[in-house]
Amino acid sequence: MTVHQYGGPMPRQLKFAIGGLVFQVLANGLVGLLLLGLSNGDDDSGVLGAIGGITLFLALVLAICAALVPRRLRWVRVTVTAIEGLAVLNGIVALFSGSVPGLLGIVIAIAILRAVNSPEGKAWFTV
Repeated sequence: MTVHQYGGPMPRQLKFAIGGLVFQVLANGLVGLLLLGLSNGDDDSGVLGAIGGITLFLALVLAICAALVPRRLRWVRVTVTAIEGLAVLNGIVALFSGSVPGLLGIVIAIAILRAVNSPEGKAWFTV
């Protein structure tokens, strides 16, 4: 058991993880809005609109998680871990598709995963 379980300060790496989550929320929100705007009647199958909607939903979930990290709710760590795991897979697919910016998404997602699943991160969420 660490001192964080008894009301100590938030670990520094979790503060950085919150910053990474905020960056992802802003980036995903912008991309989601862009995709929804592009799908405005031009996409017969509705794929762009669906992807934009999912992207905005995930941005909203990440925003809620980032805001609730200080409250030490256990489900926040589980949710962030699941979404960041998907982000790593998405980044790998993007890399194989020739998108070098996918590497940035992988790096950010792995950093967040490491922070929330570190011993200090786990201790923070197990109060």
